[in-house]
Amino acid sequence: MLTKGHARDLLTAIRYGLPDSYRRYADAAIARRLLRLTELTGSQEIHAFWPRPDVEIDIRDCLQTLGACAKLFFPVILHHQRQPPADGTPRIMEAEAAGEAELMSSRWGLLEPDSRYARPFAAEAAIIPGFGVGTNGVRIGHGWGFYDELLANAECPIVMPCYEACVLPEVAGKKYDIRPTIIVTESRIRRNSPRMAV
Repeated sequence: MLTKGHARDLLTAIRYGLPDSYRRYADAAIARRLLRLTELTGSQEIHAFWPRPDVEIDIRDCLQTLGACAKLFFPVILHHQRQPPADGTPRIMEAEAAGEAELMSSRWGLLEPDSRYARPFAAEAAIIPGFGVGTNGVRIGHGWGFYDELLANAECPIVMPCYEACVLPEVAGKKYDIRPTIIVTESRIRRNSPRMAV
C-alpha cells in the first residue's frame, strides 16, 4: 500500500509526463462525462473549484454549462495554516460566484469568491480537485486537509475528475479523509461507496 507522500511523488511525475495534447484530449473527455452525471445536472447548488489549467484538469467550459442551470459555489480559504484554529474557526468555507469574472486571486494565486459571502458547505453536490486517487478511494491532495474539513459533514455526491493514469493502487489513508463518491476519468465513471474503508 502506498503512503500519501510516495503517491504524491508518483503523481507529480505522471502528471507532468503527460503530453499537452493528451491532457487537452483528456480534459475534454472528462468534462463531457461530468455533464452526463445526473448527480450534477440535477443539482441546484454545486460546489466546484476553478481550475488552474497548468496543474489541474480544465473543467472551465463544463462549469459554465452547469452554471447556466445551477448556482455555483467555490472554496474560500479563510485561514492559511495547516491546523484548524484552536477556537474552532473554520479554515475554509464556500461562497457563490457565477464564474471567473466574479472570482478574485488569493494569496496563493487561486481564484476565489468574495469571502464576505462565505458560508459553511451546503451545496447539493461537490466537484473537488486532487492529484490522483487510490483504488480504495483515498484522494491525494496537497496535504493541508482543507477539503477534509470543508466536506466533513457532507452527505452529497462528491465528484473528482482524475486522469486515468493518476488512478493508483491502494493508498494508505486516515479516518477523517474525505473520499470521492464518483471518480471521473477520460475513459470511465467509477462510483465508490461514500466512506470506503481505509
